[in-house]
Amino acid sequence: MLSGSIHGQERIHLQYNQEKYSPGDTVWFKAFLRKADRPSFTSHNLYVQLQDIRGRRILENKIPVIGATAVGHFVIPDSLRNPWYVIRAFTPETVVYDEPFIYKHLLQLGNHTEKNGHPICSVKPEAGLFPENIPTRFFVKTLTEKGQPVAVTGTIRDRLGNQLLHFQTKNSGTTSFVLTSKPGEQYDVFYRYDNKDYSIPLPVADSIGMGLEIIKNGSSYRCIIKRTALRAAYPEQIQLSVKHQNNLIFFKEYTLNKEKNLELPFNLPSSSNGFYEFMLENKQGEVIASRLLIHEPEKLLSPVDLDTVSVSLQPRSLNRFYLRFPDTLPRTFAVSVTAIEADRPVHSPDPIFFNMLIPGNFLEDPSGIGYPFGKLMQTQMNEELLNEVLAFYHFKGFSQTKAALHDPYLIRLSGTVFQPKTKEVIQGGRLSIWLMNDRKQLFLESPVDDDGKFAVDSIVFFGDATVYYTYTNSKNRIQDVILIRDTVERDPLLDRSPDYREWFAKLIDTSKIYLNEAAPDQSGTTLAAVTVFSKIKLPPLVEKYVSERFRYDGTSIFDMTKTNTVAPPLDLILTKIPGIILERGAFGIPGRLKTKTYYGFNSAQWEVDIFIDERRATVEEIETLQTQEIALIRYVKTGFPVGAVFIYLKKADERRVNIPAAANYFSLKGYSPLLNFRKVDYALINNYSNSTDKYIALLWTSGIYLGQPGDDQLIEFYTNESARGYRIIIEGLDIRGRMFRKLVQFNKQ
Repeated sequence: MLSGSIHGQERIHLQYNQEKYSPGDTVWFKAFLRKADRPSFTSHNLYVQLQDIRGRRILENKIPVIGATAVGHFVIPDSLRNPWYVIRAFTPETVVYDEPFIYKHLLQLGNHTEKNGHPICSVKPEAGLFPENIPTRFFVKTLTEKGQPVAVTGTIRDRLGNQLLHFQTKNSGTTSFVLTSKPGEQYDVFYRYDNKDYSIPLPVADSIGMGLEIIKNGSSYRCIIKRTALRAAYPEQIQLSVKHQNNLIFFKEYTLNKEKNLELPFNLPSSSNGFYEFMLENKQGEVIASRLLIHEPEKLLSPVDLDTVSVSLQPRSLNRFYLRFPDTLPRTFAVSVTAIEADRPVHSPDPIFFNMLIPGNFLEDPSGIGYPFGKLMQTQMNEELLNEVLAFYHFKGFSQTKAALHDPYLIRLSGTVFQPKTKEVIQGGRLSIWLMNDRKQLFLESPVDDDGKFAVDSIVFFGDATVYYTYTNSKNRIQDVILIRDTVERDPLLDRSPDYREWFAKLIDTSKIYLNEAAPDQSGTTLAAVTVFSKIKLPPLVEKYVSERFRYDGTSIFDMTKTNTVAPPLDLILTKIPGIILERGAFGIPGRLKTKTYYGFNSAQWEVDIFIDERRATVEEIETLQTQEIALIRYVKTGFPVGAVFIYLKKADERRVNIPAAANYFSLKGYSPLLNFRKVDYALINNYSNSTDKYIALLWTSGIYLGQPGDDQLIEFYTNESARGYRIIIEGLDIRGRMFRKLVQFNKQ
């Protein structure tokens, strides 16, 4: 039994300002960190990544965690074309555990329906298995030829034409249904789109297989492990694991009885609502069956009430609500209001609002710290225009907003990447750059073009920083390179001001600074959100990389934190594991690692299993690896005939280990402009044009705190001109650390 509450793993939950996004949109989120149903104060940094569905990283943000919460954002690149991506979030503590403990969220891009061409409908059974006589859930996904989700209606029929089930995919293009196959029968999917009929066959059910059936019994559940036929050939030893919101909460091994199915009681706490995944595996870790369960308690008391003051769905109308917490004191929570669009054929990203603290000497001092302070400049523009304005900003006075080209505010680092020996220009790939100083670091990335050029804009960093870099080629392999800087630009005023360092140190500890005008509605101007982070204390590699199944057995052959070697990985394995020999393949046969095992008077050579990141691999794959991209090599015996070699590649946050010794060094001083979400306010004149707006995120407030139970919080927002309704979502932590959530939806009749 493995329980998250017993072992106290840190858990992460993210709330978003919208449910769907388009390329170019800004994703605003608030993270809540919990441990054993209490706020978690262990981690001080949160990593948020955007990946494609194959796990390739598109971008990564690192934000500070303050008071068990973190607020951040990222901009979805305009170049993304696929409909589905994954948001992955983790802290230095959660990566110690296996991948199931890391937060993942499926992100859908676009909401367009183009009624032309042949729709693509895919129907797949859960876990890819469809055994006879066992209820199996099928997932349906429908897309246009351009990859956009589309809504269709459909039925499931047998070969005699009898209709068994009916399904409908909505604008998300997804749905599911449960089907029990009779022995020997085959089924087809018929679906209709744009007044045209289409059909595809379902896969043939397996006559021998296993399945899971989850039956609700009051507040508890029964988990039944079924077989298509008793006494058939099945694995005797099986493993059942249960995850809640991607967190492992249960794990146990069982021995099957050939005479009957195995029935297990499983109790869920009444407050633990959400997604539960039941997974059945054999002893080798191969998935036999899985089921997904959405648990909703019988009676869930909402700790938050939403009292209506005024509601209107007319264009540009003001809506007002009071949030009340009658029975609990919320520690922190966030509110998002999203427009429900009837049709959105053309989308332009919501305007981006920036708050920038500009150093200067003024008479008034709203921060009250007795030092020259930063004036808060608020502006609304796209990111390219903002960078242009800031790059030529002159600090001598606010009346003069432009300065000479040689006096920039933002830092621009550019250069060329070369081969270390031949001095030839490197083409393609990407450059990962770390700026490090006293307990602070900033991570940036830049693509390398065909001329070997790279450029990183908008670097603003406080203090003397050393530049470390790692180059990754187009095949995702780390490669030694030489980096030559062409330009490093900074504002000379930062060098001329002797008290600037002391001023900034005071300013960063100030909770908020506002103009004499009304304060913004959320805490985006908190100076603690400046891009200055603490270093991560790395856990032992075995704890971080190796899953629970293989963690407590094996011998370390190579550890990047303890060993400094340039020997090829295959040479390390052959040298450090006694009795291992390499058998080269011929005529298309792959090579093999072998060892001798003696049984009495007979001897034979046995093959050693090879795994890279705990997936099956070959000798040829090992030979393509370089030592500097490997984190750990282990030799494991338990569970394998003669043993297995496990190779673990470096993760993103580990690539700074073994950084090149000959790193460039230069000094940067400064801080980041802050990107803020600002709600639309049609009461302000000359701010909005008469054209129809396309705002989807009507409101996002991420920094709300109340003083005592019963306090009211006024929520105000405007509807846009095309919405047929809106959805209000409130999520947060109460004073005891329990998560709460409330969803209210208003639709036009």
